[in-house]
Amino acid sequence: MMLEFLDKKSIGRLKLLFYLDANASVPLLQATVMEELKMNRYELESCIKDVQEDLKEFDLTDQFLIETGVKPKTVKYTRKTFANISCLISCYASRSTLTPLIKAVLMEQVENTFDLEDVLYASRATVYKIMSKVNELLKIFAIEISSSCQFLGKERDIQSFLYGYYYTLYGVNAYPFTESMKEELSEIINQLRQITHFLEEDLSNSQQVKLLYRLFVLKVRNYFGHQGETTVSTVQNEGLVQKIMTVLSPYFQHLQEAEIYELLYFIGSENLSSSCRLIETEVITSLNEKVISSVIAEFQDVVSWGETREVIDELSLIHNKLIFQKRTNFENSTIQHFSFIKENYQLAEALAYRIVQELLELEWCAETVRANYHELAKEYIFLFLATLPIELLSPKVRIAIDFSFGESYSRYIQEQVDAFGKLNIESFVGEAEETADICISDMLKLQSKRHQVIWLSPPTASDWEKLGDLIVSVKIQKCGKNHEKNSENISS
Repeated sequence: MMLEFLDKKSIGRLKLLFYLDANASVPLLQATVMEELKMNRYELESCIKDVQEDLKEFDLTDQFLIETGVKPKTVKYTRKTFANISCLISCYASRSTLTPLIKAVLMEQVENTFDLEDVLYASRATVYKIMSKVNELLKIFAIEISSSCQFLGKERDIQSFLYGYYYTLYGVNAYPFTESMKEELSEIINQLRQITHFLEEDLSNSQQVKLLYRLFVLKVRNYFGHQGETTVSTVQNEGLVQKIMTVLSPYFQHLQEAEIYELLYFIGSENLSSSCRLIETEVITSLNEKVISSVIAEFQDVVSWGETREVIDELSLIHNKLIFQKRTNFENSTIQHFSFIKENYQLAEALAYRIVQELLELEWCAETVRANYHELAKEYIFLFLATLPIELLSPKVRIAIDFSFGESYSRYIQEQVDAFGKLNIESFVGEAEETADICISDMLKLQSKRHQVIWLSPPTASDWEKLGDLIVSVKIQKCGKNHEKNSENISS
C-alpha cells in the first residue's frame, strides 16, 4: 500500500525490475513480459529504456545490467553483484512528489500550504493537487494533513503510518535520517537490550531495523511535542515501564508514559519480546475465529489446529497489524513475484484468497481488507505452510525410481529427490510404477503413459532443474483436475 505514495511511472518501472529479477540471467521474450505485466509493446520498450537511464542516474550500472535482443525481441537482466534490487525502491521514493511533503510536515518545516510552493517547487494549483492526492491516500489510516500542514488524527495512527511509510520505502537501503541520528537510535536499542528479560537477546537484523525506524518516528514526534493518550495495549512484566522510561529519558524531551506504551505496543505487535504480549481484543478474537473456522471447514482432519498457541499468536499478530496499523508484513508484495507459491501450493493459495474474500463481507473491516487484499492472503498462505500438514496444501506427486545401476544407485537418487523440500513428494524404489506420476530411470519404457525422466549418467544441475519444472507441471495438472471435480460437485 505504501508503494502508492510513489509516482505512477516509478511503480511501473519497479514492477518490471522485480519481474526481471525473478528471472535473472535468463533472456525473456518481450512478448512474454508484455503479457505478464499487461503492457503493450510501446509501454514495455519505453519502460526498459527508462530503467536503463535510471540505473545510470542512480549510479547502479556496476550492479545491475539490462540488455535487449532484436531477433527475437528479448530482454535480459543480470545481477553483477549481490546487491538487492529493492534498493531501487528508496531511489524512486526520493523522486516522488509526495516525499518532500511528508518530510516537511513531519519535521514541521512549513506552516501553511503557501510555504509548500517553495518545498515542492510547484505552483499553488499543483500544491493543492498534491495535497488532495496525499489526503486521499491517508484516508485508510484515519489521518490527514491540515491546511496548516499538521498531521490530524490519533497519535497512534499517525505514528503507525509514518513508521510504515519510512520502513517500507527506505528499509536498510537509504535511511531517511542522519548518521548521527542512526548511531543515537542504535545506542538506545543497545541500552534497551540491557533490561533483564525484555528484548530477545539476539535480535535479528530485520528486527533491529524495524525497532530503529519506530524509535525514529517516536523521537521526532516527541521532539515537536506530540503525545498521544496513555493506551495500555500490552501485558508486560512489573516495573518494565519505569525501566524503559529511565533508558529513554536522556534522549527524549518531556517523555511521558504514553510514549512508553506506544513503544511497548510496537514491540508486542512485532513479537520482539517474550515479556511483552498484546492484549487480545474482541475484534482480533473474532477475526481469528473466522479464519480458524474456515480452515477447519476445509480440512476436517485438523479440528485442533486453531487451539495451538502458535496459530493463535500468529493470527493475532497478523490481524492486529491489519486492523490497527492498516498494514501487513508483505507491503511490497504487489511488485514482488511469488510464482513458486502459485506453482507448488495452489490449494493453500486458493484457501487463503477464499478467506480474504469472506472477510470483505464484514462491513466494519472491508475497506482495510480490500486495501491489503493480496498482502493479507500471503500472510495466511505462509501461516498455513508453517502449521498445516503439507499433504493438505499441495497435490502429492509420486515418483518411481528404477535404475539399472543397482539398488544403491537408485537409493542415492531417491535421497536427492526427497531433498527437494516441502513439496509433498513421495518417492519409491523398486515398486510397481502403475501409481507413479513420474518415473526416473536410465531406460525408456515405450508403453508407459507416465511422465518419464531419463538420466543416462548422474544428474547435472540442469537435470534437477528440469525435474523440478516437471513436478510443478504435474501439480498444476492435478490442481486443474481437482478444480474441475469441485465445479462438477457444485453444479450437481
